[in-house]
Amino acid sequence: MVISDIIAFLEKKYPPELAADFDAERIGHVIGSGDIELANILLALDLTIDVANEAVARGANLIITHHPIIFTPLNKILYTTPKGKIIKRLCQHDLSVYVMHTNLDAAEGGVNDVLSVRLGLQNARIAGGCPVKDKLMRVGEIEPTTLGEFAKIVRARFELPAVKVVGEEKKVIRKVGIIGGSGATEETINQALVEGADCFVTGEIKLHIAQLASACDLALIDVGHGIERMVLPAVKDEIENGLGLTGRVFVSEINTDPLSYSF
Repeated sequence: MVISDIIAFLEKKYPPELAADFDAERIGHVIGSGDIELANILLALDLTIDVANEAVARGANLIITHHPIIFTPLNKILYTTPKGKIIKRLCQHDLSVYVMHTNLDAAEGGVNDVLSVRLGLQNARIAGGCPVKDKLMRVGEIEPTTLGEFAKIVRARFELPAVKVVGEEKKVIRKVGIIGGSGATEETINQALVEGADCFVTGEIKLHIAQLASACDLALIDVGHGIERMVLPAVKDEIENGLGLTGRVFVSEINTDPLSYSF
């Protein structure tokens, strides 16, 4: 089995055409060669030098990441720079890199479906219909509870030390929208309102978006960007079960989020 066989399998499960327009050139097989015999696979949220070293240690020659390693064009590749060091290590060990970003967000069984299950949303569905590009939000119901109590549930389910909250603590929450990553825009705020959500869970919420939601009486819970990592075990299972690669697919143990909380 060669690397291109893995890519063909992934592209049926998580179609590249589901990627947002801005993302289309950043996903897919971005480094390496597809005709190399597969050794092992490492799944990671981001590709850092520590993740590259972990891949080498695990005997992997394919790294699958959620976040693109090349997000803006590279005019130079200098081995003394952080990104240059990663690319040098990849080339030294003939490592391929495959990226699934917004297509993994939108696809059935992808990031936002996994997060919906993790959060315990009932009757969860894709806001706006079937999976297409930019249809990222999932909406579902919970047992009615206050925003204060729901924030505690979110924090526990996503294994976070803290979350940021917009809204009155006693506001009753019945319906919830969720998008993993940085999902708060004017468009998604409006989408959550159209769907009748009482609360929208996402990450990296900007001040003007928080102000808009507050003015519209939509509660927000900011969970940061790292919870997308929770999709990786599901992708691992898909590859192992679909291609008979049990024991050859690994989820990275590297924490690529340098942010921490100080209390």
